[in-house]
Amino acid sequence: MFGSFQAEWVLRLICALCAGTLIGYERHNRAKAAGLRTHAIVALASCLLMLVSKYGFEGSDKFDAARVAAQVVSGVGFLGAGVIFVRNDNVRGLTTAAGIFMTAAIGLCFGTGMYLVGFSAVILLGIMQVLLNTVKETIRTNISMTIMMTPDGKPEQIAHVIHKCGFHNSSMHVNTHNDGLQIRTDSYSVHNDNPFELVKKLEETKEVISVRID
Repeated sequence: MFGSFQAEWVLRLICALCAGTLIGYERHNRAKAAGLRTHAIVALASCLLMLVSKYGFEGSDKFDAARVAAQVVSGVGFLGAGVIFVRNDNVRGLTTAAGIFMTAAIGLCFGTGMYLVGFSAVILLGIMQVLLNTVKETIRTNISMTIMMTPDGKPEQIAHVIHKCGFHNSSMHVNTHNDGLQIRTDSYSVHNDNPFELVKKLEETKEVISVRID
């Protein structure tokens, strides 16, 4: 019993580790904070906890095999929340957090011995990521901003940074104030879906006081 059953359990751990690594590889290639190692560990840990939950208390008179699994679901939510943050009223990290949650679920699948379901979920997730990333590259990303500059700032600087980040200006309105310049811009991009990098570059410009996404 010890050899056959524990060999089966080790196989489940290996499958979960492979699945987590495959999911994390896609996130790693897109330079996300939670990448290869994070997803691999989440899958492995959730699988291990499922094994402990299902088989670790078999000698006890009363045990609930679903209790630890339920705690994994709630616990991984805190881990996912750690990669979500808000900046300028915009949310980032939701896809990575959802990926971590999915990785935990796949780990639980392998922990219970549901190999076909686990690998099917990995394949479906991979296909979905590839297809949606391809579709997303054809979708136009729009961003409207209000930028405050010092009196010696020039609107041409803003236009240059916007163009350098892969965006195109649809419109630019400049208002002069005692404190400097207020510039309202509408920009778009087809190939760049990350307006936060544009905001970061604008904030790093010496004459820029503040940037707000409208």
